[in-house]
Amino acid sequence: MKEAVDGAVANVSSRSAEVSGMVKKQVEAVKDAAEKKFAPAPDPSPETLTEKEREMLRQLNDMGFTDQEQLIRLIRKHKELSAVIERLIQ
Repeated sequence: MKEAVDGAVANVSSRSAEVSGMVKKQVEAVKDAAEKKFAPAPDPSPETLTEKEREMLRQLNDMGFTDQEQLIRLIRKHKELSAVIERLIQ
């Protein structure tokens, strides 16, 4: 009987270590994916704007939006003026 209990305990310990390793790998994978998805955008620089982005920024400035860094981030993220405006007025 003692041998059966010892064998069961060893089996549970082994399986527990295996499951723990699998969970650790999954947590790392989720962490890596989240870091990639939510990584901070590069600092916005007006010098690197495309012509379309420059025009969108001008239009937003004409509408009274003045936070250049925020506007550039939103322009680069959403790519369309209407989407940027929608985000600004939410």
